[in-house]
Amino acid sequence: MNEEIYVLFAPDLHGCFADGETLEEAEKNTDIIIEEWIELAKELGRDIPEPSEYKGERITLKQEECFL
Repeated sequence: MNEEIYVLFAPDLHGCFADGETLEEAEKNTDIIIEEWIELAKELGRDIPEPSEYKGERITLKQEECFL
């Protein structure tokens, strides 16, 4: 059982995040969810924020530290 999981989020898009068992999978899933987030925001007539300069940070948690 793989005990690692990668979770990435788009800080400018409230509630927009994705995960994956590898960093590459998490990045791919994040690209997909960002597109879906923007598409839904447009459908709902909501503003889409401009990207910020925030580049992210890496945080490592042990499985028992997660609330899953």
